Amino acid sequence: MPPQARTDSLSAGGELAIRASSEESGWVAVEVRDTGVGMADDVRRRVVERGRSLGSGGDSGHALDHVCDIVDQHGGSLAIESEPGVGTAVQIRLHASRYQVIPPATPAGERASPPKQPAGVLLVDDDPRLVSVLSDLLRSEGHAVTTAGNGEEALGLFDPAAHDVVITDLGMPTMNGWEVAERVKLRAPATAVFLLTGWGESVSADESSQFVDRVIAKPVKVDSLLAQLVELRRSRAVSA
Repeated sequence: MPPQARTDSLSAGGELAIRASSEESGWVAVEVRDTGVGMADDVRRRVVERGRSLGSGGDSGHALDHVCDIVDQHGGSLAIESEPGVGTAVQIRLHASRYQVIPPATPAGERASPPKQPAGVLLVDDDPRLVSVLSDLLRSEGHAVTTAGNGEEALGLFDPAAHDVVITDLGMPTMNGWEVAERVKLRAPATAVFLLTGWGESVSADESSQFVDRVIAKPVKVDSLLAQLVELRRSRAVSA
């Protein structure tokens, strides 16, 4: 990577300013501006393109590449303005995420109709705030949701006849998400298991992933989760 794009852009001295603001639209804007060495247009374009081409959870090895990757994974946007010898300004826009949940782009009340085939969901997480927000969003879409605050409670509530999918957090005390997934699958192999994790999709390399149908990175993009539930119900209907 050319030196203009490195994080040591102020090695020769200069100023760094950081500004953040919220928008009525529900987005947060952050700008990081320096008076460092700057970068040429071709370098600036390569930084953004490389960041967007990284796999989920990939390690670019370069700070700005990695920032581009993270912002893209979180459904945001990033723009870079730079001039050699003058400095660089990076503008980032992100959804204001409540409790690691990115709400749907279009509220349920503004959509034509609820899903034709709602799913029975068992939602498991030891963060009551995330459970409250995510379960409310899923119910507003017509899905039937049962909630549990830990793995033991979830297994006690689990009903293969009522639950099409178990959505469980990975990092929970006493019984983690891998253990919940394994016990659910041993009891009801046809039940889908979605694993929520702040570690991203890279955790799918774990040997316990054989019990998990999908890995969902936090913050949870509700639009993506809703699409996966629709796909799940559609595939079940076709195979029935």
